[in-house]
Amino acid sequence: MKSRHSDLNCAREFGLCFDVPQHVPLAPGHSLAGQSLPDGMIAGLGLIGFVAYLVWIMLFLRRIRPALAHRVGAVLGVTISEQPRGQWRAASRGPRGSGCAIALADISILLVGTLGPLVAFSLALLLLFGP
Repeated sequence: MKSRHSDLNCAREFGLCFDVPQHVPLAPGHSLAGQSLPDGMIAGLGLIGFVAYLVWIMLFLRRIRPALAHRVGAVLGVTISEQPRGQWRAASRGPRGSGCAIALADISILLVGTLGPLVAFSLALLLLFGP
């Protein structure tokens, strides 16, 4: 049976050894910035954030995304319709390559519209409370 020490020596031979800092676990509700929040407040903020995100997704998919489809279609010179499964498609014949441009615009808008608020909220929490 090999010891942990011999495994480290073996890893050093291949240049794979590195020091891993030991982390002290934090008590629930404590951050590295020294601020603490009660557990009930953390749960309440999480619930409010989750509900706000669901409202945003519904607003985005029902109002904002169709308006952006209309604007992208005007720029490309085609009419964009939404298919039953949610993909955009040019309803009229347009310039060559407009199908790819429409698909790229669709996926970009979906990614930014759905993940953008989560990334922004996470960064705000990171800046406020630390890692």
